[in-house]
Amino acid sequence: MKKEERLRREGMAYALRVAKEKGIEALESDMKARGILELPLAMKSYDGMRELYNMLAMRIVSTIKTTTLWTLYDKYGWRKKRIGDFEKELNRVCADCLELDRFGGSYVKVSDYAAELKETCDVDLNFEILSQIDEENTKARGQYISVEAVAEILRNAGLDEVADEIIRKVEENR
Repeated sequence: MKKEERLRREGMAYALRVAKEKGIEALESDMKARGILELPLAMKSYDGMRELYNMLAMRIVSTIKTTTLWTLYDKYGWRKKRIGDFEKELNRVCADCLELDRFGGSYVKVSDYAAELKETCDVDLNFEILSQIDEENTKARGQYISVEAVAEILRNAGLDEVADEIIRKVEENR
């Protein structure tokens, strides 16, 4: 059997296994992720894909950060203090994009920044792709809500005992 045919069969078997175990939606999601990142089929676990995605994202961020800082250094004469201040602020802005509010939502998204820059500075940062990335990151991260927020909602509904029990259970398991 030719190598190409063997690889095709392995791919089909992998797709069938994912569809049976996790459903068609999971297969579609997997195919979409692999199409975007061009991941090999040998990468079988979601954790492995996430690890590879994070590694690629860090490389991209490092490359963009380096070229940005170099531009400020080389073309605008920025030196240690201004470069350091800018880098610190850039890191804060990036952290803000990862920060979640107590209901598991993002305070700000990269697409929010892109929309503002497009509107005020006429800089096109491919808003559609950034929005898609924001949406995919939200799905991958899942929806989280702080226990304190849940307890507050329960107390406001007059369910103090339930709120206290949830808090007690969480503290017990820490």
